[in-house]
This record gives sequence, C-alpha cells and structure tokens, in this order.
Amino acid sequence: MRDPELVRLLIKELERHLAALEAESVKGDHGDLESVRRSVHALKGSAGLAGEPELADVMQRLERRLRAGEREALPEGMSKIRV
Repeated sequence: MRDPELVRLLIKELERHLAALEAESVKGDHGDLESVRRSVHALKGSAGLAGEPELADVMQRLERRLRAGEREALPEGMSKIRV
C-alpha cells in the first residue's frame, strides 16, 4: 500500500524538478546535462521511495541515456513525467 504522504511529497518533487528540467530543456545544447541528470536521479529515488516502481524505471532509463550524452532523451523523459 502506498503511503499518501510519500505520494504527496513525490508530486511536489516532480513539480519542482520538472520546472528545472524544462528550464534546461529550452537551453538546448547549452543546457547543463549533469544538472539534468542529477534531477532525474533524485526523481528516480523519490519515485522508488513513494512506491512508484514504473516511474522509477522510467527515470533510471532516462538517467542512463543522459549519462551517455543523449540530450534528445530529455523531452521524451519529460513527457513521461507529465503523464
């Protein structure tokens, strides 16, 4: 069973990190990919703690792609976060 308080905190984290990811996304090739990766890593952990394994898996795949330098993964990942 999911803890409602953890889910509430996850939603706040999603909102906060999504805003940071969107800000970096508009910078295109000039965005800070490491900052983006750190936000995704934090979301991965938060999703896992809140009992959202599907979101944690999505964030893990996105984190791997970002670590490999795939900037184009960011818009795809952001669309999955919004769902």
